[in-house]
Amino acid sequence: MTRYFFHSEDGHPFRDREGVELADLAAAEREAVLALGEMIRDHADELIGRRPFRIIVTDRQQVVLFSVVAKLEDPPRGGEVLTEPPA
Repeated sequence: MTRYFFHSEDGHPFRDREGVELADLAAAEREAVLALGEMIRDHADELIGRRPFRIIVTDRQQVVLFSVVAKLEDPPRGGEVLTEPPA
């Protein structure tokens, strides 16, 4: 088991000092996605206000392993046309 730390940034930075023991990196990725989903559900108005949400996962030495980000973006100037993907 490895200890992973889940830090969050949603306008109010939080640094995880305890971490969570998980089986592997794939389990940490799943946990980060679920945590980001909770942030979106609980603080949707802040995301709508164009503030990105981020979960940053580190190891014991605080080396960043990956991050998961959600943000609401405006389309590029002039708009963007969504086309069908190639078959």
